[in-house]
Amino acid sequence: MAESSTNPSQIENLFPTDSVPEVRMGTASGVEQKGWSPRQLTGLFRTLLGHYFSDPQLMANPHLRRSLMLDTWRETLLDNRDDLQDENPQTGVLVESTTRWRPERSGNRPALLIHAQDWTWQRVGINNQQSTNTTTGELTFEGQWIGAHTVFAVSAVADEAQMLGYEAGGFLQVFAPTLSREYAFSRLEVSRIGQVAAFEGHAELFAVPIDLPYIVPFAWTVQLEAPRFQRLRMLLAGGS
Repeated sequence: MAESSTNPSQIENLFPTDSVPEVRMGTASGVEQKGWSPRQLTGLFRTLLGHYFSDPQLMANPHLRRSLMLDTWRETLLDNRDDLQDENPQTGVLVESTTRWRPERSGNRPALLIHAQDWTWQRVGINNQQSTNTTTGELTFEGQWIGAHTVFAVSAVADEAQMLGYEAGGFLQVFAPTLSREYAFSRLEVSRIGQVAAFEGHAELFAVPIDLPYIVPFAWTVQLEAPRFQRLRMLLAGGS
């Protein structure tokens, strides 16, 4: 008599009649993925820009260099230290994501606001699959995300927003090849530094958009619970 099984009927149907597989899921039981996410890239660009604008000597623009050295924007800092916990204490330029930024936190200081755009998937093989390990059942998949971030250089003064935009855009463009090699981007470059205009939703501020498109690889492996016929038990006719 065949041994009983507690597998669901839809799983039992995957196996030959009169077999008793061990209890296991019919789908993948383990997934490991490797690649960037929009939030991680926002953090990367925030860190890079924050470090760059913390040192006045790195500024190519003399107005920005002088303003940072003289702490021109320091007087507008808020007194509540809790509101300053995400700000770089060495600079009056606020570097933040658009989801965390609040106008009242920056006052009249310029800011670099980082915004993640849409991501589009691109295959690099049939069904994204690259290889199959027939012994372990491990499947390897790979593809690419085509996406972009936009950095907004924001200031209450139009000329200052423009200077900040070209400073930030120039820094990102110069170091894009190094970043691509270091962080395994397939593409990373500044494609556009836009015109200065009123910042949408904030009529008292001006902004210059910096578009930063990229292509990032994304890979993952799927490990099946067990090889399908690992414990297949067959009933032999005529056996005692």
